[in-house]
Amino acid sequence: MKVNFANADAINDMNISGFTQNVSFAAGNWSDDEIRQVDLALGFMHRLLDSRVLLRTSSGAELTFTRVGTQTEGPGLDGLNGGGTIRFMDTTFTSGEDDVMTVVFHEVGHNWDEENGKFEQWKALSGWTQTDPHDSTRFVKGGDQDTNWWHRRTANFVQNDNYDQQNPYEDFACAFSAYMMNRAGKVFTRGPGISAAPDKGTFIDNFVNGLGS
Repeated sequence: MKVNFANADAINDMNISGFTQNVSFAAGNWSDDEIRQVDLALGFMHRLLDSRVLLRTSSGAELTFTRVGTQTEGPGLDGLNGGGTIRFMDTTFTSGEDDVMTVVFHEVGHNWDEENGKFEQWKALSGWTQTDPHDSTRFVKGGDQDTNWWHRRTANFVQNDNYDQQNPYEDFACAFSAYMMNRAGKVFTRGPGISAAPDKGTFIDNFVNGLGS
């Protein structure tokens, strides 16, 4: 089982979950140094579990890491995951190795957001619901532009930009990334990190340890 790296042709008007605006990219090509930076995160996950389980999809299929080029349309993105293909763009590589690792961990986390075996328990940690609670004192509407989600005001989150407050999927991917950065002894630059959400840290720790057992 291998991890694949591929260069991408131009992509026009691609629809992505969570946003109302489509995205477009110019063609892209991997550099050797970019592959090396991505491999820092992949190598850490391999060593952490002494297994390639996180280097595959949840169904065991191979992952393909695709390098797209300059984004020409749509909301700004650092990475994009869909159907076993994880796309990286120019902005992925503008802030140094630690930020690249953060993005890689985030996108790999999406392979397990709904597939972690305890998604209902995950949603319960923040009180995620698609039913309007009609209670603005206790609940906040998430930022997902496609689908209505609400979470408890008192829920713990790991990022400062509220990206993890869109929906339970981004919540999981952001927390997974913060957890992995902490385990790798790296600085999570997107916010306070997993220490700000100890309940989620425990959940992901149990999940990851279960993969390695």
